[in-house]
Amino acid sequence: MTTALRILLATACLCSLRTFSGEADGSLKQKGERVEELLSAFVPASGPGAAILVIQDGKKIYEKCHGDANIAEKIPITPETNFELASDSKQFTAMAIMMLKEEGKLEYSDHLSKFLPEFKDVGREITIAHLLHHTAGLKDYFDVWDKHGKGEITARRVMELLAKQDKLRFAPGEKYEYSNSGYMVLAQVIEKVSGKRYAEFLREKIFAPLKMEDSEVFDETHPKIKHGAACYKHTREGWEKIKHDDWDNVYGDGSIRSTLNDLYKWDQALYTEKLIKASTLETAFTSGKLNDGSDTGYGFGWEIDTYHRATVVSHSGEWLGYENFIYRIPEWNFTVIFLSNGSFAKQSDKLIGEVVRVFYPKGKGKE
Repeated sequence: MTTALRILLATACLCSLRTFSGEADGSLKQKGERVEELLSAFVPASGPGAAILVIQDGKKIYEKCHGDANIAEKIPITPETNFELASDSKQFTAMAIMMLKEEGKLEYSDHLSKFLPEFKDVGREITIAHLLHHTAGLKDYFDVWDKHGKGEITARRVMELLAKQDKLRFAPGEKYEYSNSGYMVLAQVIEKVSGKRYAEFLREKIFAPLKMEDSEVFDETHPKIKHGAACYKHTREGWEKIKHDDWDNVYGDGSIRSTLNDLYKWDQALYTEKLIKASTLETAFTSGKLNDGSDTGYGFGWEIDTYHRATVVSHSGEWLGYENFIYRIPEWNFTVIFLSNGSFAKQSDKLIGEVVRVFYPKGKGKE
């Protein structure tokens, strides 16, 4: 074992290995050791780090935290450390829309102009389903603001500016194009339909019922985030803390802060009907269709794929120095959650793919 790896293991906050699927302790231990090797090659021995959790049949079979949440203050990452989820926030926005659908307050076929009259002509073409599936054709709100925006950046002001655009990038449903604009607009729909701030709706309808006590939406109110992880980029001089800016005020497509412990609760709730009916949730895990009938590969807040014929629902999230990944195989009751606060990541999808293969190299069948 190298000195760097010894340091890495010594600073780990927790490692929990338990048996599953009838495996012997030794087999699971070996898998844990293999994940250790993968992480040691991916995460630096000192500086910012990552937290990873593997869940099987509702149990935390592997959990590990490496590195510092705050380098200057020497605060280590723990399962309670709060990370910016970035685009992993989209699954929560989609959940809120599905909850409003169950309450009879909207339909996926409703046009955007029904809720946000600011979107005039284009709003009569775009449906809620188009926004959820990334097929609406909205322009990128970062580009629109760069060209026309002034003053403080807030979600409402960005939405109003986006609504003034009289042309779409393509006809709704014609193609799939990943869109932060679509989910930012969905958050505004949630506020209009519910009569509550997006942050308030999520707190009352999702976070509180699931006892996700350390999860919060960061918006223009700048709520205090407990146990927050700073984010970093690597320079010639070492690790440099990245400053946050007004874009953090924009939500719906990002800006949810959460922890490994809370995301475990979120993952487990998706096997139940605590939030919505199973039949409603199934739509989130079903690929959308384009006008020509082809699949988009994206449901409601989740990317849809397969692994050894099993359906995979996953999502990544990257903002500033944060990079995260949530990977679920629902029919196997298997999940990997990865959160990081250093720009060293960038390829977390490859890491997660390797971790999945450690536990299921040949799928669900007998190895």
